[in-house]
Amino acid sequence: MRKVLSSSLYVRKSWKNGQGTQEIMVWPPGTEDFDWRMSIADLKESGAFSHFPDYHRILVLIEGDAIGLDQSGNHTELPLLTPLAFDGGINTYAHVAAPGRDFNLMMRKGKVSGRITIGIG
Repeated sequence: MRKVLSSSLYVRKSWKNGQGTQEIMVWPPGTEDFDWRMSIADLKESGAFSHFPDYHRILVLIEGDAIGLDQSGNHTELPLLTPLAFDGGINTYAHVAAPGRDFNLMMRKGKVSGRITIGIG
């Protein structure tokens, strides 16, 4: 079954680092102690990611130019529509040169697994 979710239903949430996100869906609903969460964030400026040590993350840039990610001493360029999976507990800093948006899937370690596949064409 497919369900289309209207952006008017997304819940605006503050991040641990003071920025914010639009929560698309979370399980279980209405909790900060979630098993998984999908969200979209506006990327307006460079900054550190919030730490989520109990979660795996998959990040996909869905609008804008590539961003640079520094993660525990390693630098990665994240181009548009290229999923990047990483541990939510590692130190991550995003270098944002121009405004953009990202999609984020967070999954509790040992409980939930997932993947993001991009199909174009």
